[in-house]
Amino acid sequence: MNIFFSALYRIMEWISRFAYIQILWLLFTLLGLGLLGFFPATISMLAVMRDWFLGKPDSPIFRTFWSYYKKEFIRANLFGMIIVLFISTVAINLFFIRMNEHVFSINVVLSAISLFIIVYILYLLPAYTHFDLKFWPLFKNAFLILLVSPFETLAIIVSLIALSIIIKFIPAIGFIFGISLSAFISLWGALHAFNKVLKSKRNT
Repeated sequence: MNIFFSALYRIMEWISRFAYIQILWLLFTLLGLGLLGFFPATISMLAVMRDWFLGKPDSPIFRTFWSYYKKEFIRANLFGMIIVLFISTVAINLFFIRMNEHVFSINVVLSAISLFIIVYILYLLPAYTHFDLKFWPLFKNAFLILLVSPFETLAIIVSLIALSIIIKFIPAIGFIFGISLSAFISLWGALHAFNKVLKSKRNT
C-alpha cells in the first residue's frame, strides 16, 4: 500500500510540475508581449526540463526559469528571429512552387520538406539549451545531428502524434500541459541524439 501511495504521489508531483511550467511559459510569453516572449520562455522551459534529465528534478522551477529568461532574453530573441526569417523564406518559396505546380508529387515533396523543417526546429531549440555555441555552429550541429539520428527523430514524431491523438480525445490534457509535454518529448529525443553522437565521437 505504501508503494502504491508513493507512486501516486510521484505521478501527481510530475503532473503538477508539467502544469506549473506550462503556466510559467504562458505568463512569460505574454510578459514579452507574445512574439518577444515566446523564444525566451520556450528556451527557459527547456532549460528547466534539461535539469530534470540531468538528475536535478528538485531544482527550483521558478528560480531556474526566471534566471534563464533574464539571461537569455536578448540572445534567445535574436536566435528566434533567425528561425522566423528562415521559416518565412522557405514558406514563401514553397507557396509559390505550390501555386505554380498543382501536381501530387510536388505536394508530397513540399510536405516532406515542411516536416523536415519542423523536426529541425525541434532539434534546434534543445540544442540551444544544451550546447554553449555561437549561432552558426549551433545551427550546423543541430542539422548534422538530425541527419544521423533517424530513430530518435522517428520516436519524437510518433510520440508527438500519439500525444496529439490523446489531446484530441481529452482536450483538458492539452489545455493543462500540452505545450510542456510536447517540449519534454522533443527534449527527450534530442538529448538522446546529442548524447549518442557525443559518445560515438569519444569512441573514435
